[in-house]
Amino acid sequence: MHLFESGRYTVNYQSLFFGRLLEYGPIEISDSKGVRSVGTLARLTNHPGNDLQFSLEYSLARKRPAGLFAKQFGKRNDILPIFAWNAGFAHSKETIAKLALDDSFSSSPLGLLAFDSHLVGCPLYNHDILCINREGKLSFRKFSLTEGIRLSCNSREAFIPGAHLNLPPDTPNLPGFCMYDANYQGEMIPGNGRTVIFMGGTTIKEIYRTDRDIHIPYKPAGLVLSIHDDVFPPMWDMREKELEVHLPGFEQIVFAVEAGASFRWSSSGQLEYTLSPGWQTLFYPDLNKPKSHLLAGLDADGNILVANLLQIENEYSGLTFFELPDVLQSLGFVFATMFDDGAGSSLYRGIERIKATEHDADANFNPFSDIQQPGTASSAIIAY
Repeated sequence: MHLFESGRYTVNYQSLFFGRLLEYGPIEISDSKGVRSVGTLARLTNHPGNDLQFSLEYSLARKRPAGLFAKQFGKRNDILPIFAWNAGFAHSKETIAKLALDDSFSSSPLGLLAFDSHLVGCPLYNHDILCINREGKLSFRKFSLTEGIRLSCNSREAFIPGAHLNLPPDTPNLPGFCMYDANYQGEMIPGNGRTVIFMGGTTIKEIYRTDRDIHIPYKPAGLVLSIHDDVFPPMWDMREKELEVHLPGFEQIVFAVEAGASFRWSSSGQLEYTLSPGWQTLFYPDLNKPKSHLLAGLDADGNILVANLLQIENEYSGLTFFELPDVLQSLGFVFATMFDDGAGSSLYRGIERIKATEHDADANFNPFSDIQQPGTASSAIIAY
């Protein structure tokens, strides 16, 4: 049993499994009011030269627990997975209702998502990206659209430079192609005869052809394009048309997923955090409200840490955004970023759920149900 005192919190951790590549055990976080959160902390050895590799599985049809993704990965590749956790964010009934979208956005990825070197989700938040290269090695890197993006379809290609990202709504003489991500500060996308396209992942979902002095309300539903009629590709004027997306610097990346808010400590202990207003709107509108969290990151030795911090049934249940840093630092994180906790997801040793509470959210997952179930996500990271 390891006991950490961190300001007002006491963090208990007990290692239940210790192997060459994986260690994990239960954690309990308490303060003067009692137990605030319970969950699991895992450490994956990430030293150069070891044989630990990573992959990503995703489904845009139906969300599922990380363990089911791990099972599918193992069966398809004849490999025994070591560990798995929920990954990226995607549209749900809740986000669609909040943004007043139609159902065509359902399950579309929110943020960058790459699978087998093919982008199926565009960068959206300027958050950290979990990347897996051709050797199966995992890393975290910052990425944004400031380097530009290349879009193509039906032999028509367009490169939108980073200088055309999130231009203020009062910008005179907008360039032919503009783009807007979830850090856009305006409330409206300028129209004035331009065509405005809302993307869901890499697919065209909504198309608005505007007249003079007509503007379109901005929604952080995905990447938004604004195109002057003089350069608008006619074949793009079709809902559900998929665009091929290329990003500078991603040539060696096979799998990637954009994370949520992140915390980073400097060598002097200074804390910095990254939080896109568009991501906060959908997933954390009240930073002072306690909730469950799923985080992955690094310790000081470069090992990968994964922690799920669950709400439990008492009046002080869960941790707020601002309470997380002290707890994460006590657990050994020097960098941590959020993934889709699915309202209380489990971590998985291979395909077996690591039990954290008496009522884990994904303990009774029904693969035949058409409704969204707790503890599930649209993608998962698999260690093998």
